[in-house]
Amino acid sequence: LEDEDLLCVIEQLTQEHMLAIAERDQVSERVSDALTDRGNDGVLKSLAGNSGARLSRQTLETMVRRCEKDEDLCDTLLSRNDFPTDLEEIIFSQVSAALKEHILAENLATDGEAIDRILWDARNELNTRTGNEEPSDAERFIQRKEKMGQLNLELILKLMREGKVSEFLAGMARLAHIELPIVRRVVADESGEKLGVICKALGFGRDGFAELLDLTDFKKERDKKQVTSLLNVYTRIPEDSAKRAVRFMRTRRNLQ
Repeated sequence: LEDEDLLCVIEQLTQEHMLAIAERDQVSERVSDALTDRGNDGVLKSLAGNSGARLSRQTLETMVRRCEKDEDLCDTLLSRNDFPTDLEEIIFSQVSAALKEHILAENLATDGEAIDRILWDARNELNTRTGNEEPSDAERFIQRKEKMGQLNLELILKLMREGKVSEFLAGMARLAHIELPIVRRVVADESGEKLGVICKALGFGRDGFAELLDLTDFKKERDKKQVTSLLNVYTRIPEDSAKRAVRFMRTRRNLQ
């Protein structure tokens, strides 16, 4: 079928037909534009995930606008190798605003700039990745635990209680599907804020997070007031919002 035929199908037939077109090995910009104008969320996600689809700037901008209400489309777009950096920043700003709105709606003792800092710092960690080094002994240990079905939150806490910091870091990285260098920086952050975001996304309860805060305070610099404030914030952060933030720590480079 030529483009003219496909455009007629898009104009006259169903969303199922459009989905089939979006999944073709090659999709021209003209056809992509038409699919984006008339297609539903499923059509757009399929088109965005098709590396053989050529997407015009207009189509990409339309998809970015749709991302505000469709997190799956957001993730799919960010996985494209040809996705423009400036549009990536727009998506990130949208998600940052969404997380900030959730947290501030709960009247937390945290201002909007603090939430933005958590997310932007996490985003900037992506620029400090290392190459393909061989896994360390700690990483191999965690891989074995995962294969045995023993990698869970209880193991993570147990490792930290026993002072096995390298294994703890490797386990957190594996559970959260975030690169190890990022987790190292998150744990080293004295504020504990980014650690809270990851722990919330993983489903740690308040008590578990409180214990990790204490165990990772290597310099013993957090006073009781700081810890109480952070725990109050932690309690009110919606888990789905934390998961949304963590996804940006994984952008473009997932653990296998």
